[in-house]
Amino acid sequence: MQPGKIAEERMEILFEKADEKFDEDSELADRYVEIARRIGERTETPVPKKFRRMFCSHCGSFLRPG
Repeated sequence: MQPGKIAEERMEILFEKADEKFDEDSELADRYVEIARRIGERTETPVPKKFRRMFCSHCGSFLRPG
């Protein structure tokens, strides 16, 4: 498996976990987003398109539509 593919899978898992935990602990959701972005930076893999609108590009906070 290619490193970029593994990174995308891990980022997807982290964004799903951030969505699950957002109501309980928004700081934990922000931490999941931070980890996902860091994985992308280290592997030079961009965040998948479907997740780009789920966080603030300036502060890194997780955002839930609605």
